[in-house]
Amino acid sequence: MSCLKLKRSAPEVSALQTSALAFGALLLVLIFASPTLASICGSAVYSVSASNDLLTERDPSDASEYGSVTMTLAGETILGAHALSTGFFGKALFVLLDLQGHTHSFLGFVNPLTGVVDPVGSTGLRLSTMAEVGGTVYAMTDANETPAETLFTLDLGDGSATVVCALEAGDFGKAIAFNLSDGLLWHISGSGGPYDPIADTGLATQGVDLFSVPCDTFDIAVPPLVSDDVCEAVTILDSGAVIWKKGIGPGSVYVFDAFDGSISGSSATATDISGLASLPICSFVEFMRGDVNYDGLTNIADPITQLGYFFTPPTSPYLPCLDASDANDDGLIDISDTIAILSSLFLSPAVPLPFPYLECGFDPTDFDTLDCEIYDACP
Repeated sequence: MSCLKLKRSAPEVSALQTSALAFGALLLVLIFASPTLASICGSAVYSVSASNDLLTERDPSDASEYGSVTMTLAGETILGAHALSTGFFGKALFVLLDLQGHTHSFLGFVNPLTGVVDPVGSTGLRLSTMAEVGGTVYAMTDANETPAETLFTLDLGDGSATVVCALEAGDFGKAIAFNLSDGLLWHISGSGGPYDPIADTGLATQGVDLFSVPCDTFDIAVPPLVSDDVCEAVTILDSGAVIWKKGIGPGSVYVFDAFDGSISGSSATATDISGLASLPICSFVEFMRGDVNYDGLTNIADPITQLGYFFTPPTSPYLPCLDASDANDDGLIDISDTIAILSSLFLSPAVPLPFPYLECGFDPTDFDTLDCEIYDACP
């Protein structure tokens, strides 16, 4: 497919005009709190292993492998990963790393396209599982850590952990995942088989009410096919599909419905899976960044359209391609995008927008939560 390429020079404006435009945009920042819009699409599923430094993408329908990237953290050697979770309301992928020379789990967020990990900090604990609930990331210790079998929240600024409650059911292994359909944090622990609460043996499958004090738990049902062994890792998609790694080390991954337990897919894995998580993704549509009104051009009409969207509800213009409106490609739609477009048009030298700019192309950061439903200006 050929891409439409537009070549033009920035319009000549006076220094006074440039200053007025910049001042006007900055004034809007100071006066108004601009809204942020995100549109969630499908899901991309990722896994990590305790035995290697790979981030693996998996098919949401059967958990089979699509491919892997090597995770890297500047100045550190990654031995493996303890857990994986989304963060910032599904807009980032966080990983708990096992680093050479470090005793405790180290929190960072990883770019699923490149594998590059940005550091957050040490958690001060050896954690075994992690999940996001409403913007808060929870993690748990296993039976061998002190305090044992305890749920924590993680500070996404420095990695520090704060105690929530103890979840002691189950005699081996810990896995947690949030189920949007019932509002409970699933807690799976134990060595498999029917759970005996007196002897604390078997596989405990609980739903945790995080809004109760202390954490109230409820029994949840899972298919017999997966409940006869340890659950190494689990994640639950917004659709209600549960992806469940059965057993320790190489083995099987199953996909089943959280509501009725029906199994819809499965695959084999040659390595352990210590963490599973899903990120929202959107369909691939070609667009030009900064073309807010999708007319095939980037000009003064685009920041005007965007400002109208922010500040003239309920008559705000409809933006069918949010990726095009995300001028600085930070995964958000806000006033900084308007400033970025103005800078690309009127500053000298011009500040170009991230790719695809002045030509059609796909979003290289499509792991964010912005969608491009329609963009008719590309061939």
